[in-house]
Amino acid sequence: MVFHFDCAHFIIFRFRGLGGSCFTWCGLLNSHLSICLFCEEKNVTVMNTLRLNLVNVLFSLLPPTKLFSVKARLLRWAGAKVGNNVRIVSSAKFYMSGELEIGSGTWIGHEVLIIGGDAKVIIGEDVDIAPRVTIVTGTHELWKMNGKAAGRGYSLPVSIESGVWLGAGSIVLGGVAIGSSSIIAAASVVTKDIPSCCLFGGNPARFIRQK
Repeated sequence: MVFHFDCAHFIIFRFRGLGGSCFTWCGLLNSHLSICLFCEEKNVTVMNTLRLNLVNVLFSLLPPTKLFSVKARLLRWAGAKVGNNVRIVSSAKFYMSGELEIGSGTWIGHEVLIIGGDAKVIIGEDVDIAPRVTIVTGTHELWKMNGKAAGRGYSLPVSIESGVWLGAGSIVLGGVAIGSSSIIAAASVVTKDIPSCCLFGGNPARFIRQK
């Protein structure tokens, strides 16, 4: 499989070996850079962080608002479940080891950051994530270590149901579920569950009105 973009070639070869093992070789070749990876695939239910780090590098080499299907395939290769017609701007970054699901028709905008540990992040269908939104699953125990406020780190899942709009610069913290078709105003910080079809805004985000 070969993809052409801006005088470069992104290549993925996938084949099955003995015992049913599946192997992948991928490469990005242009006048400035040559990257290749050869590894064995498993039935992965969480993100492969090595591959995900490579995906973040490859994203930065792709046109910002083109080749959306290539970006979706790259995320799937790293272990994510990605629906159809998912559009991701190339400056978006993903740093996590837990499960990642992105539903069909979702838009992930400029400099969106999805970061955390091993907790699951579920993004429904037709979700609009505006520029510089941060979804962070990681947190810390408080005051459990002598002289240090942030203790042992852990992660909490995030669920964003279908039809949600996350405004520019908003932050969604771990342990939060946002109901379908709700709106989070720009620069808001979501610290608790949001019901469906509501507008919330502020720090912390508070109810403003219903649909």
